[in-house]
Amino acid sequence: MTKFLPRRLALAGLLTLSMTGAAHAALFGDDAPIPTLDIAPPKIEMDVPMPVSGTDLKSLLSAIGKNHSLSQIKDAAIQNYRSYLQQELDTRLRAHFVDQQVPLVSREGMLSLHDQMKLKVIKNFSDLESGADYDLERGTVKIDGHFRYQLYNAAGSAVAAREVDLSGLHISEEYEMKSPRNGGAAKNTTESAIKLALSKMVDGIIDKIEDDLEADELRDLAAG
Repeated sequence: MTKFLPRRLALAGLLTLSMTGAAHAALFGDDAPIPTLDIAPPKIEMDVPMPVSGTDLKSLLSAIGKNHSLSQIKDAAIQNYRSYLQQELDTRLRAHFVDQQVPLVSREGMLSLHDQMKLKVIKNFSDLESGADYDLERGTVKIDGHFRYQLYNAAGSAVAAREVDLSGLHISEEYEMKSPRNGGAAKNTTESAIKLALSKMVDGIIDKIEDDLEADELRDLAAG
């Protein structure tokens, strides 16, 4: 009987280790479910350039003459770009989390993502021409500012944060404004250039933060 005792003790030890490993995996292991996540509406502060030449300036002066103040016109322009940026950011974030199979909820997720952004769209002239038939303005729009996200757990404690310098993304898009002197249709790509720059900026932000927002990372953060 005695000679079998060491073997039984060894077997018992292996079973204990196996059970301990299983218990650890059940509590903290790789098979823990991916936490639910809610995405709070982003807080965006932005500034955009006002037209200073060409047909856009004429339209601006005309609007001011129709009981629209300069601040009202600028606020409307900012709201236009802010709404576009919010949609772009929300679409890209949700696409990332769907790809990671992270269950998204409208509120009270195990984790909550909060985004803040402060940016300025800068317009740089590179060419101004005044010909016999038209006025022409060419240049680039660039983006400066910062983006920051924070992740909170269900208790409301911040568990992760990251900031991205937007100027470091080196976003630049060309625009052109061409205004015929005969009153014909003008060409103005400023708005499309700004929106394209904002879209590329969102792409750059996602590229910077996506590794920190993978399913395994979120699982670890939720586990505490």
